[in-house]
Amino acid sequence: HAQAFTEGMKAAKVLTTAKHFPGLGAVTGNTDISAGVRDDQTNSNSESVQIFKDLISSGTPSIMTATAIYDKIPGAFSSKMVDGLLRKQLGFDGLVITDDLSNAVQVQSWTPGQRAVLALSAGNDLVLANEPTQIPEMISEVLQKVKADPDFAKKISQSATRVIKVKEEMKLVE
Repeated sequence: HAQAFTEGMKAAKVLTTAKHFPGLGAVTGNTDISAGVRDDQTNSNSESVQIFKDLISSGTPSIMTATAIYDKIPGAFSSKMVDGLLRKQLGFDGLVITDDLSNAVQVQSWTPGQRAVLALSAGNDLVLANEPTQIPEMISEVLQKVKADPDFAKKISQSATRVIKVKEEMKLVE
C-alpha cells in the first residue's frame, strides 16, 4: 500500500517520506512531548529496519530519521546510523530528513544550532524545524561550521546535490 501511495503522490508531484527510521515500535514514549525516549530492542536486523530496506528497494525518495535513543543502534545524530546503516548498509541514496528538531522535547538538551549541525554532520540532508523562530540560529551555526570545517562543507554540498536531484526527478525544476 505504501508503494502505491508513493507512486500516486509522485504523479501529483508531491514528495513522500517514509518515517521514522529505524522505527518507533519499541520506544518508551513520544519524542515530541518527552525527553529520554529510548528503544532497547531495535538493531540493524530488526523487522522495522527490514521494512525500510523494502521501501528503499521499491524506490522511496525520502526517509525521516527518528530522534529516539537506540541502545543497539546509534541515533539520528550519529553518522553510524545515517551514513552507515541507512546509506551504506541499506543502500539508500535519496533524501534523509530529520524529525522535528525545534519543539521536540527529546532534543532540548542541545541548542537549535547544535541540533542542526549534529544532524547534518550525521548525514541528514534536511533539518525539519517546526518553530520558525529557531531557524535563523540553525542557519547561522551551519554556516559557521561550513566556513570552519571543509569536511562538513563537503557534506552540505552532497546534501544540496541530493535535494536538486530529487527535485529534477520529480520535475519540480528544469
